[in-house]
Amino acid sequence: MRLKKHLEIDKKYIYTKLQLKSNEVKTKYFKMKKKPHFKALLTFLPEDSGGISTPVSSGFRTTVRFPFDSKEFLANHSFIETEIIYSGDTVSANINLLETKDALEQIYEGIDFDLLLNSIIIGQGVITKIYAS
Repeated sequence: MRLKKHLEIDKKYIYTKLQLKSNEVKTKYFKMKKKPHFKALLTFLPEDSGGISTPVSSGFRTTVRFPFDSKEFLANHSFIETEIIYSGDTVSANINLLETKDALEQIYEGIDFDLLLNSIIIGQGVITKIYAS
């Protein structure tokens, strides 16, 4: 028998806690699916030009820097055609930016940007489609 239902939300998961009559607590979590802000064509630099040295997969996070500002935005990549990316690859990806208020008002289809990892440029991208928010 359920007595109390509690909902908690953090950046990655939604937790529901059910307090049962026997003081037992059951917790379920559901991974949140964040909607991407835009689709981009990404080109990763070859390793000998400063690119990534190990393969990466969807969920890979970099920072992006747009030409209109020196501010960097944390970005989560979901690769579309393939799951594993190597240095030198060019792929399409859905991108979700964190803390987007400043950037979303200024981006447009066709704008280019740099991909950075630890403040080192590892590739470039071009926005091919902006999704409605």
